[in-house]
Amino acid sequence: MGKDRHTPERLLERVAAHELDLRAQLDASRREAGQRIEAARREAEAVLHKARQELDAELAVFRRQAEEAQKREEEQYRAASQAELERLRAEAEPKTASVVAGVISLISPEAEGNR
Repeated sequence: MGKDRHTPERLLERVAAHELDLRAQLDASRREAGQRIEAARREAEAVLHKARQELDAELAVFRRQAEEAQKREEEQYRAASQAELERLRAEAEPKTASVVAGVISLISPEAEGNR
């Protein structure tokens, strides 16, 4: 009976069974590796999605800040322009009356007689 265990057919059966077991292990390892790769891909996509959302939020803040800064600058420019206009008007107002009087005296018939 001891000899019966080590016959070439029995050895071939054991080798074949071992090979089938190794193939099953290899297939299981490949499936596990595929699952891990897929899980890592999904995790990477989730991280990328979150990073994009955070970046979009930051960009929105920067845009809003830039728009507010631009509005402030425009208001400052308008205020400065308005102040300069008022200054020029105030400076020109006393001269306006004498210029108008001078023009009227040039075109008025009464002024021609005095010349």
